[in-house]
Amino acid sequence: MLKFRRGDIDATFGVLFDGIVKVIASIGIMSGLIGFNNSLIFTKIIPGVCIAVALGQFFVWKLSSDLKKVEKRDDVVALPTAVTAGRLFVWLFSIMLPVYFETKDPMLALASGIGANIISSILSILIAIISPFLLKVIPNVAIFGGLVGGSLAWLTFASLKDMFVYPEIAFVCLFIIIIINFGRIKTKIPPILISIFAGIIIGILTRVITLEGIFQTFENIGFNMVKFDISLIPQGINLSLKYISIIFAWSLLEAIVSIQGVQQAISVGDNFNITKTLVGINLISLISGLFFNPFPIGITWGYPTWKEVKATSNYALIIAAIYMILGLTGMIAVVTAIIPVSAVLPILVFIGLISFQGTLANTDSKYFGAVALAMVFPIIEFFGGVAGNNMPESLKTLMYGSMIVAIIWASIVVLAIDENFEKMSLFFMGGAVCTFFGLIHSPILKINANLSLTLCYLLLATIFYIFRNKIITE
Repeated sequence: MLKFRRGDIDATFGVLFDGIVKVIASIGIMSGLIGFNNSLIFTKIIPGVCIAVALGQFFVWKLSSDLKKVEKRDDVVALPTAVTAGRLFVWLFSIMLPVYFETKDPMLALASGIGANIISSILSILIAIISPFLLKVIPNVAIFGGLVGGSLAWLTFASLKDMFVYPEIAFVCLFIIIIINFGRIKTKIPPILISIFAGIIIGILTRVITLEGIFQTFENIGFNMVKFDISLIPQGINLSLKYISIIFAWSLLEAIVSIQGVQQAISVGDNFNITKTLVGINLISLISGLFFNPFPIGITWGYPTWKEVKATSNYALIIAAIYMILGLTGMIAVVTAIIPVSAVLPILVFIGLISFQGTLANTDSKYFGAVALAMVFPIIEFFGGVAGNNMPESLKTLMYGSMIVAIIWASIVVLAIDENFEKMSLFFMGGAVCTFFGLIHSPILKINANLSLTLCYLLLATIFYIFRNKIITE
């Protein structure tokens, strides 16, 4: 018999809205910019997206249930799983939208997204297979440093940027969550639920939420079976190959993000198998491409938060059921009209803050400098996206491939602290290779992408390798 705890409600709302906000945003982009009609969106694409997330939730529930049996304890939490923000928005703006502008055919635009999903999923599976080697080579502190920087950038800063469209809602909801959780105030209703109810009430009072707006969404309601179709896949893969450099870079980046998400669980004592987890999740993404889903799913951040509120693995089953109901009935359109986004985004701010707090709590203080350095690059990338062409060129160089840069630079600092200069020289060499091929410090993949920085990495790699046994430390 399934048992649920109060923390499951917090985890359900937190993980659900972390993912559903992205799906809701994609609906507006697909209908407003790419020319998809409501029928295509709500009867084909959204059912495919939601069934992918639901299957992902079943998968992480099974993983956590198995781990509970092996370790004979009941405090294992399901890994947070959702559509990945990076690939969703990159696929929309950098692949599907250009294809639509070129062909004026929404079905070809959709096909390109599906093809990109399939290619990306295959690449991510390959990365997952070699992840044990990567984790042996890369210091944990470097991974966690990039993670906390990404959490602050893409959860906290991004949400703060967007949520004050309706400041009266955002302000109240944010401080309800922060004060109750950080103040350890005991409430009979979960803090996230209190915050959302407050947001709905304020939305009604300020007419952000109206009956007219809610009733207009009812036209999208109706039972929609998930549709199996492989006819778009050959053409979609062919179209998406034109964007292979984008697909490769973001597949690598999001694989690292997923590894970091699993590492968060490991850091608090829940030892999930990283390879098994990532292969399973990306197989689901791959299969979902057969059901009109263009957006890959992955492991997201925030595990320590749900561990702290004492959630169980069973919250994943609640989320799976909600996604299936919303996706297969068109009710997702109604949800967007009832719950203001400004009431949802404070949840993501809180998750980002907890990720930061958890990283520092589980890191030796001597490595705080490495963590701080790793944090810088995802934050630079975020503000680069905000600034656009106003971003200084010098900072643009640092924002390209930010998560990889964060890991390389933080690893170098960690290895300097540990006096492992030979291994440190190998990370400089790795930086040279990544720079030469444009994985970092370049907006696109190409040979000899940034010669000057490639030579800088090579020079430092050579110096520290030659003098690795002659450096005197205190």
